[in-house]
Amino acid sequence: TLHEIARVPVGEHPFAIEVSPDGRWALALNVLSDDVSVIDMATLAPRATLKVGRAPYGVAFSSDGARAFVTTQLGRSVSVLDLAAMNVAAAWKAPDYPEGIAATAEGQLVVVSWMDDLVQVLDAASGQRRASVSTGGNPRSFGRFIQP
Repeated sequence: TLHEIARVPVGEHPFAIEVSPDGRWALALNVLSDDVSVIDMATLAPRATLKVGRAPYGVAFSSDGARAFVTTQLGRSVSVLDLAAMNVAAAWKAPDYPEGIAATAEGQLVVVSWMDDLVQVLDAASGQRRASVSTGGNPRSFGRFIQP
């Protein structure tokens, strides 16, 4: 049976939570406080709060777990989190309302943009757009929709 083992304080209105590939960190995306709570899974305690763009919504990790990529719907960006330094290393421009994000084993990011009706492929090292696919009909995605 499932039971509660701890309560961890995070920011305002946590929308999504994702655990790093190595199980060391959990990231809580706090959509109303515009930040990401980094939780140490060994101690179940907050390790850092990283300010990102407005309304963080989706998260994906690099295959080595060293970086996390966070979409910010109202910030129209992808924030790159350096988990060793516990900082925001970069913020890349994204189309309107970026929502879901997934990292591929080939070093690419797939970003689903809800209001722009498209899916973009970005280079995970530079944020440069590699491809764009028009979808129509307000595409949406949540969680790990592509497996590395």
